[in-house]
Amino acid sequence: LAQLSVPQNYLSSYITTIESISRDSNWQIRKTLLIYTQIMAFNHAYHLTSEQINILLEMIIRMLHDQRIEVSDTARVALS
Repeated sequence: LAQLSVPQNYLSSYITTIESISRDSNWQIRKTLLIYTQIMAFNHAYHLTSEQINILLEMIIRMLHDQRIEVSDTARVALS
């Protein structure tokens, strides 16, 4: 799914949904979302606005401080 092309007019709501899911209480969902976000952002890099990129970066940076080590480690990988 992360490699599917999202139409540009849907990217804003898509990013908002990703950011919302990143606050889920289930750590496995947060970890999986980071992996998904890394792939999705790479595949849509030329279509994302600077505001959308900032939303994703702020989300990943916030997740660097997650209580679960699995999530914070995955966030580190996503930023590398």
